[in-house]
Formats: sequence, C-alpha cells, structure tokens
Amino acid sequence: MNSILAALEKKYFLIKMYQRKNILLFIAVFVVFLYYESHSQCNCLGSGLGGGLNQPAGTTSRGILPQSNFRLQALYKHRSGDEFFSKDINQGKGFINNFQSDYLGILLGYGFSHKLTVEAEFAFFPNHKVDYYYKSVNEFGSPSFYLSGKYNVYSSYFKKFEFTAGAGLKTAFQPFNYGLLLHSFLHKGFGENALDFYMISRAELNAKNHNDFQQGHNLSNSFFLTKNVFEDLLAIAELRADFAVKDYQGKRSLDSTGFFVLTIAPQIVYSFSDFYVSALFDLPVYRYFNGSQIATRNPFAISLGWQFD
Repeated sequence: MNSILAALEKKYFLIKMYQRKNILLFIAVFVVFLYYESHSQCNCLGSGLGGGLNQPAGTTSRGILPQSNFRLQALYKHRSGDEFFSKDINQGKGFINNFQSDYLGILLGYGFSHKLTVEAEFAFFPNHKVDYYYKSVNEFGSPSFYLSGKYNVYSSYFKKFEFTAGAGLKTAFQPFNYGLLLHSFLHKGFGENALDFYMISRAELNAKNHNDFQQGHNLSNSFFLTKNVFEDLLAIAELRADFAVKDYQGKRSLDSTGFFVLTIAPQIVYSFSDFYVSALFDLPVYRYFNGSQIATRNPFAISLGWQFD
C-alpha cells in the first residue's frame, strides 16, 4: 500500500509540477541568461567597466523538465549607463561618457528522466559600445557556452516542495577560458491560490585563460514570490543579491573589479498554448563597487519560450 501511495504521489507531483513549470519557466530563462549577461566580460575595454558592462542582473537554475520534454528559450536584454560608483557612492560622470549593450541568449533543455535534466546555453553580445568622449569602441562581446545537468534531490506534491541541484562547465571563446558552474533550485508552495516561494542560486568558479587573466569567482542568489493575476498571467517579485570577487592578472588583483549589488526585479509572464512571453525591469536598491566602476541604469529584458515533447 505504501508503495502504491508513493507511486501516486510521484505521478501527481510530476503532472502538477509540469503544469506549474509551464507557467513559471520564465523565472528560469531570465535568471539563467541574465546571470551570464551580468558576469560575462571581454576584457578588451580596460578596467573600470566591471560595474556596468559586467554588472549582475540575475541568478540561475531551474527545476527539472518532464521526461522526454524539450524547452527552447530566447532572451534579449538592453543596458546602458553613464554614472560611476566608488564603493556605494555615486561619483557621476567618469572617463567614459556612456555605454550601450545588447545581449542575446539561447537555451535548450531536455528531460532525460523524471529526475535528470540536461541544458545547453549559448550567449553573446551583438552590440557592445563604449563612448570615451573622444572616440567610440564597438565590439562583439565574447560568446560563451554552458553545458550542465541537474538532478531532483527531493520532491513532494503533497508538501508542495522541490529541491534540485546541478553542476556543469562553461567555455568562453574570446579569449578561450573555462570554469565550473554550480546551481540549485528550491520551491515551496503555500496552497493552490496562495503565493509560491522560490530560491535560486548559482556560482561560477573561473579558471585563468592563456593571458593569465582570471575573472573573479561570483555568486548570485534570488528569492521569488509568484502570484497568478489571471489564469494565463503571472506576476513575479524578485529580490536578487549578486557578489563577485576581484579579477586577477597573474597574481595581482585588479582594483576596479568586484562588487555587491542588491536588486528588486518586477516581472510579468503571459502564457498561451505551449508558448510564453515575459518582461523584466531591474531596480537596483544597493550597489557597492571596488575602485571606480560604471553602473547600469535600469536594464530591461524580453523573453520568448516554448516547451514541447
């Protein structure tokens, strides 16, 4: 009898989580892509750009996919900025007049089993423009590729609880670099018509490249509260904390690198059939930068997704 009840619980849980994740998958696409976009770095424009061109804007991880299901997601994000921060003090204009950055990301996930999901992420900057007053530099940001797996450690439909953890590798191409990725996803529900709570974490441990440069290790944590406004419209409130240690060139740490940023990010998700569209707007509430770094001014993002079997 216990085994039958356990099997029924697993079946009902998977069905329910599939329906819920269909609606909530854009929590995933934003945090996964925005995290990459936040911490990516081409290392070609000089110091002092880390706070803006590489400023945090999200964490990442998702729960697992149903077995034999695919998830395809794409995201566009625009950022700009023209003010420098030193520690938590706004210094106004600096040696850069302003910057403009456009980002594109694509993610493909596949459910190998009801416990295991694998994901591949590809991301790049088609526009990466910095105005130095006397000249403008426009470059493509370094494309990066991530490959990771995640395993459902524990889940219960009746307790409305799920915990998933995973790991993977990342590769940057210009210059070539690699690193280790760790992430986790925790969900707790509070009734059919109440709020749902999510905690999503991601850490990247970066190796040195052939130029003896090492991007700082970084950690992001996001806390989400979600609520259905209408049947197909979901409102999301996110509180996000991003931390990065300093970059290194050889054995020397670079002064204007490393930061802590606390952000509130309101989001909306609209679903129709197996497709989804979402929008996000970042509102930084506290920023602390080592040295002097240019900061992002209220970035926004739009995402599209499709989940199918």
